[in-house]
Amino acid sequence: MADELLIQGTLIALLAFVPHIATASDRIVEFSTRTLPRMDQLKPAAVPTVLGDVEHAPSWIISTVDFTLRPSSNPTLCLDTLGSQDVGDGIALWTCQNSSLNYNQQWLWDGVHLSPRGLPLLCVSGSAIGIVHTLSLQRCEGSPLSSTHVDIDWELTSNNALLTNGEALYPDTAHPGVRDLVDRFSPVFFDGFGDSEQVLVGCYGWMLDLCISFTGRSDQMLPTIDPEAPQWSTGNATYADLKLLLDQINIAAAARGLVRLKLGALFVGWANLYNLQSNFSRRHPEIYDTSGMWRLAHGKAWHMNSDSYPYASARNGITEGTSFFELFGRQWAVLSQYLSLDVIVLRDGMSTFANHGRHGPFGDAANNNVSLNALWVNGVRELFKQTKTAAPNTMVLGYSQACSAVGGWRVALSDLEQVVADGYIDAWIDQSWAGAMEDVPTRKSKTLGWTFHLAYILVHRAQIEGGNRQRPPSTPRCKHYVLHGMFDAYEGFDTIHKVPLKMQWGLWAFSHAAFVHPSGRLVFADGHYLSWANSYSYVTGSLANPLDDDSYLDRPTGLLTATDIAWLCTLLAAVDNSVAHTHHLAGPTAVYDRGTLETVMEVNPDDNVNEWLDEQLAIVIKYGIPVFKIARIEDGLSPAVFADGILLSVPTTVSAELVHNVSVVAKTGAPVALLGRCTHVASSLLALAGVSRCDARINRTYLPPYYGDALLEDHLNATVSIGRYVPVVVSAVAGSQPLVTLGNGDVVMTQHDHVVYAQLNDYTSPVTANLAVANYGDTSPHYLLAMHLRDRSARIVGGMSPTQPTSLHVWTVAEPWDSGVGAFPVYATRTKVMLLLGNLDANFCGGPCAVPAKQSQRIVTVEVDTAITGDEQSQRWLLQSVTEFTAPIVLYSGTGSLLNVTVTIAYKGSTVYSLEPL
Repeated sequence: MADELLIQGTLIALLAFVPHIATASDRIVEFSTRTLPRMDQLKPAAVPTVLGDVEHAPSWIISTVDFTLRPSSNPTLCLDTLGSQDVGDGIALWTCQNSSLNYNQQWLWDGVHLSPRGLPLLCVSGSAIGIVHTLSLQRCEGSPLSSTHVDIDWELTSNNALLTNGEALYPDTAHPGVRDLVDRFSPVFFDGFGDSEQVLVGCYGWMLDLCISFTGRSDQMLPTIDPEAPQWSTGNATYADLKLLLDQINIAAAARGLVRLKLGALFVGWANLYNLQSNFSRRHPEIYDTSGMWRLAHGKAWHMNSDSYPYASARNGITEGTSFFELFGRQWAVLSQYLSLDVIVLRDGMSTFANHGRHGPFGDAANNNVSLNALWVNGVRELFKQTKTAAPNTMVLGYSQACSAVGGWRVALSDLEQVVADGYIDAWIDQSWAGAMEDVPTRKSKTLGWTFHLAYILVHRAQIEGGNRQRPPSTPRCKHYVLHGMFDAYEGFDTIHKVPLKMQWGLWAFSHAAFVHPSGRLVFADGHYLSWANSYSYVTGSLANPLDDDSYLDRPTGLLTATDIAWLCTLLAAVDNSVAHTHHLAGPTAVYDRGTLETVMEVNPDDNVNEWLDEQLAIVIKYGIPVFKIARIEDGLSPAVFADGILLSVPTTVSAELVHNVSVVAKTGAPVALLGRCTHVASSLLALAGVSRCDARINRTYLPPYYGDALLEDHLNATVSIGRYVPVVVSAVAGSQPLVTLGNGDVVMTQHDHVVYAQLNDYTSPVTANLAVANYGDTSPHYLLAMHLRDRSARIVGGMSPTQPTSLHVWTVAEPWDSGVGAFPVYATRTKVMLLLGNLDANFCGGPCAVPAKQSQRIVTVEVDTAITGDEQSQRWLLQSVTEFTAPIVLYSGTGSLLNVTVTIAYKGSTVYSLEPL
């Protein structure tokens, strides 16, 4: 109940910040059939009819023989008067009966009125209740007993649709679970407008068998067995049962005005998951990696063994050497047409080989055989190509592996940028399940936590931008969606109720992460992927502290509560409104260098050059560095656009112009960082950080990984874990100094003026990828780097320490507002500073930890340079919480533009403030 009150409190604050207005972001909701019964398992009950959109009006069968009125989509149902045929009686659909004995199912249409047979003075009328309408019997208009005007004129169109007063008659779904699902999430979809996508993606048993093993027969049993969902398992449910369920969703959605709603299906490439098994993987083990967890092996899936299975697209089976990718594409074309599916999500093990760690088919590095790596990289590309080519009218969505975006290509061999460039992917989903991984006590996975996912999203944004620039001219750009994990359909975690303020941080942060064009234009996320809509744990009561909500809707189908949806929609509206009006993102820009990584993949693919930009950013962000944007190195890094600072990763080959631009940025006092092994940082850039030589002193080879003591700039000892490295020699130029010196005297981090070079920590075991000191060392070098990178626009000047990490992100929004008085509005632009602060590492540490966070609230002071609003005159500023229902505070900046703001951030929480001139 406390979490329910917390959600209600933030809901009130958000409503005060921004009106609930429509936004253009795409909305995708993920649900599972696990909690839904089959149609034939439902108890007999009256099915409502509703009035809805005319454009997609369904047809009806009006019988002149038995006088029944039946929906063409389900002729086993008949329109029925639910009473004694008197004024006010409800009208719904009921199982068709012998109409000669059941007069309630006999109707006549006289060209205008729809009346019970034999009662011409009573007519079917619609009375509006919100989006959904009910039907009832009323006195016919013009009848002697009619006391009020009731509009009950009906029109039968040429395609047998029934229209009245600009609306169409729909048979509502006969499935209460479907009706509840669509009703509950309608507000999420109605937030969109224009051409924004509305998608409901279903999990119908996870395994790719549903697609690859379809024979084309409607009476074929569904191919998987889920012990906890026997109603949708082999022996109990057919493809026809699933089709009927999806048809009901379409009917329910159209009746509620969601005429653009698309239905999708997700598939994983694993052979086993949640007690489900793939029979296809047993039939074709030759295309799976069978070490440990069986996964689809993209590098082996080019050629399958022959078989005689009657595939829908290959009735006599497949021949030796058939491509899995081609077969899957053909099967998807047949299945999507049969089930009327518009979207496919190639989830875990399909878009990528690995999950939840920097590892791939060859372990913690790519293979040293370039051609072998290419088989895997091209296998992923081929899967997207064949899937899209076979069913070009369906949307094909990819799904990240929830770990380093750099590692996703360099190690896991899934080259997102090239997949996007090929033109066969419509959107990429970042699998940002931060709450599910960091905030579950049995996992405690910080490398899958909140700041890490923000960094992964940033690098993916740069990769997608690079791919979009190469797409065929006639192909629409690939979109980028961020996932917001609410609770789970299969596991017991419950982010939205257990750590709602962390989820709130994710919604703000993930949505504002942007790619920066050379012109300074910002590219944000295209939409939100909301997962999940329903939780099996809520049905079984296995969640530790389920909500005390006795609503029928929240138990049988395990849906989020109405309060949850109201909070979510209002938060999404506030976030999208902020994104739409964002003018400037403060803080340094990370820079992605595709060229260096391509060279490594072509020359030494199994090397490790400390190129893990996103993993490094994730820890620096924990210490108050507002990294919210990313660019590509080939764009030149104009000082005018990147005046807030630059973080370059392995910039090996650079132009004289780029070196000049970086130098100019540094001379203005903005922070610059050069990251990676020094052999892969251009010497002209290293010189800016006071490095005179990158010393490959042992036979021109790299030193082995180092784990042990290091001395920091402030003479404190630290434990560091450094991968293969080359020490650097610090220049004698005044101001140059080493920042991190290993216990053997080797220097791996230096600084000169405002430029820092660093080879940061790396995992002892990248496959394990956790932040335990034994695996990563402690993060003192990251904290030290953060202190040298503090932004001039906004920085934490009090309350943060190595044991009290606090994230800070700052941006400005320029909103139109009425500055006039009375009847004559004068429209102007008002610029606000937005502050997002997160107390994200306060939950637990999990033993000796690289981020040993104190488990407490944070009270921090942020120094803001209000000049970033363009207003250098105002001295009075209004500080207002966007996410907490508190009174605004007036602050005074005095004669300068620097303003100190002290805020409290709840334990396991976040907060958003706006700051505007008075």
